[in-house]
Amino acid sequence: ASLTEQRVTDAQAIVTVITAQQIRDMGARTITDVLETIPGVETLIQEYGYTELMMRGGRLESQRVKFMINGHSMNPPRTGQPAIFLDDLTIENIERIDIIRGPGSALYGTNAFNGVVNIITKDTRTLEGVEIIAKGGTFDTRAAGVLFGTTFHDLKVSGYAEYSETDGDDAVITQDAQSVLDQRFAPYGIPPVSLAPGEVSAGRTKTDLNLDLSYHNFTLRTKYLSKLNGPYIGANYTLNTRSEWSLDYFFLEGQYTHTFSEQFKSLFTASWDRVTEDYFIEGSPKGFTIPQDLDGDGDIEVFPDGRIGRLKTSFDIFSGECQSIYRLGQSHTFVAGAAIQETRQFNNYADSNFSRQTNAALAPGELDTSPSFMDNRRTVWALFLQDQWKI
Repeated sequence: ASLTEQRVTDAQAIVTVITAQQIRDMGARTITDVLETIPGVETLIQEYGYTELMMRGGRLESQRVKFMINGHSMNPPRTGQPAIFLDDLTIENIERIDIIRGPGSALYGTNAFNGVVNIITKDTRTLEGVEIIAKGGTFDTRAAGVLFGTTFHDLKVSGYAEYSETDGDDAVITQDAQSVLDQRFAPYGIPPVSLAPGEVSAGRTKTDLNLDLSYHNFTLRTKYLSKLNGPYIGANYTLNTRSEWSLDYFFLEGQYTHTFSEQFKSLFTASWDRVTEDYFIEGSPKGFTIPQDLDGDGDIEVFPDGRIGRLKTSFDIFSGECQSIYRLGQSHTFVAGAAIQETRQFNNYADSNFSRQTNAALAPGELDTSPSFMDNRRTVWALFLQDQWKI
């Protein structure tokens, strides 16, 4: 809670630390299972099937909580919602989880409005050798992974790799938003098109690769995550089976620590993240009809293939930070530093079989490809200074 190592009892904020042993004892399978046990933390599966997080009664939006892995921010630039990355993160590679409940933006920056979650992974200090992991369960769930750590002279190598897939929950939705529209449009002679009652489409696959290298005072970390998820319920709370979203995420981070004395040390960190999101969205089922003329052509709006669209975008994030820590005795710590981050958005694409200006249906085979996002760039500079006293 202070950017420096300290006892939980000395922290200025409300801090909870969950260790690997505690995770094993509680029988948790994912990071979500662990967070649900923390007082003041609530989770909820939203219409797209991933888990949103609420902390200390704040709004049910994960972008208001800072998620980190080994201090590296995992909040994506488009939405800020890390749940799409981490809601099903497995726990075999976790050494501990530090949770700060309450505002932390002054120390941790963007997204830390309601709290901070920092996941510390295992390394050669707690792992030596190879562990093979195989799991299976209901809904045709299966996963396999390998966890390893070893030392070659002064080079320390550790990592984790996992592949998982599941058909997901088979919950039945008895009525959806389209059911309400069917009832509203029935007096106009519009036939019902809702797929409810019907089962959710909660299938998902995941590939998660992690590698850490450490040599003397230099550490290199990299992570690749690829996910493909079904619609669960889907956009507009309308049950469907065709929507899907895919995510490819990669980061590379290097950190160098220089210790000048027992009281004074500096940390230099540089990183590159790339995030690519690709969504195919079925907003309304096949045969959906709007009993209005929205474009002035004299006809009501009929969508034989449903209201569908696609959205794709990519981000590059370049970050650098320098932080110095000077300890003036047992009760006084001084922290100062500077940081810079540049975010670039590119490869933007969007299409839909309806006009995004009027919502009118387009002719078969015609698409509205007007941009939803534009290529852009943002640079943020920061200076920070902290004077910490223990009284």
